Amino acid sequence: MTQDDQCVFPRVQDSEAVIGCLTRLARQSGVVVRTRCGVAQIERGEAGHWRLALSTGAVETYDRVVVTTGGAPHAEGHDWLQALGHRLETPCPSLFTFQINDKALTALSGIVVDPVQTALAGTKMRAEGPLLITHWGMSGPAILKLSSLGARHLFDHQYQARLLVAWAGEVSVEDVQAELFAIAGGSPKKQLGNVRPFGLQQRLWNYLLEKAGLSSDRLWGELGKKGINRLVNLLTADEYAIAGKGAFKEEFVTCGGVSLDSVSTKNLESKTCPGLFFAGEVLDIDAITGGFNLQAAWTTAYVAARGVVESVAREAVSIDE
Repeated sequence: MTQDDQCVFPRVQDSEAVIGCLTRLARQSGVVVRTRCGVAQIERGEAGHWRLALSTGAVETYDRVVVTTGGAPHAEGHDWLQALGHRLETPCPSLFTFQINDKALTALSGIVVDPVQTALAGTKMRAEGPLLITHWGMSGPAILKLSSLGARHLFDHQYQARLLVAWAGEVSVEDVQAELFAIAGGSPKKQLGNVRPFGLQQRLWNYLLEKAGLSSDRLWGELGKKGINRLVNLLTADEYAIAGKGAFKEEFVTCGGVSLDSVSTKNLESKTCPGLFFAGEVLDIDAITGGFNLQAAWTTAYVAARGVVESVAREAVSIDE
C-alpha cells in the first residue's frame, strides 16, 4: 500500500506479513538458512576462492560471497572489510527520536500535531509530517525524517543542536500573521485560550501562549502587533534544544558503511575483491522512514544476486571457450 508521501506499508499494517512473504519465498527457492553459525573471518584463498572461518570452528570455501551483515554501530564492526581494501564511511545512527529537556513540553506527552515542519537551525535540512510529543522529547515522522537527513551533522555535533518546529506546518510567515490578525479583528473580545489557530490542541496552545509570555485570559483585541509577532514566531519557528537521541537507543538504521566508491554500481561487486558482493545496510545507503530502507535492502540484494548469476555465467562461458 503506497501512501500519498510515497511511503509503502503492508496492506494489513503488520510487519510480520513482510517477514512471512520473504521467508516463504526463500523456502520455495531452496534457500538454506543456517543459524548459530557466525562468520568469524573471511579471507581470499587459492584460485580466487573465499575461505570463511565459522564460529563453529569449521572452515568453508565458496566461489562467491554476498555480504549482507547490516549496519555496524561502530567503525570497528567493519574492520575486516577495511582490511580487504574497502573504503568505509564512519557509521553513525540514523532514524532516531530527539531528547528535549523541557518539562513543560514533555508534560504534553501523547499529543500529535499533523502536519508540522521541522528543521535544524543553521542548515538547509527540513522535514514535514506528523510530530508526536513524548515524555522524553519528540518523535514521529517529522522528527525521524529530519534525523535521517541530519544523521551525519548531528553525529558530528554530539547530538547537540537547535531544532525549529513550525506548528502551523508549511504555512508561510505572512499567511500565519494574516490568520492571527484576522482572528484578532474578527473576535476581539474572545480570550486567547478560547480561539486556537490551525486546529492546535488546547494543551499545546496553552503551552505556546505561556512560552510567548501571554495569558490565556487576555483578549485577542488587546494583543497588538507585538503580541501577534510573538505568536507568529512560535507557530513558524519555535526553537528547542536537542539534548541527545531518544532515551531508549531505538535507532532504526545506520548511516555509513562500505563506500559506494568501493563497489561496482552495476552489480555491487567489490572493486578490489572480485567475487565479493554487498547488499543492504552494510553499504553506505540509508533513507528516511516509510519503507525506503527496506526497499533499498531488497533492491541491492536483487542487484547483487543478478551480479552473482552473471558472474557465474561469464565464468562458464570462459571455461567452455
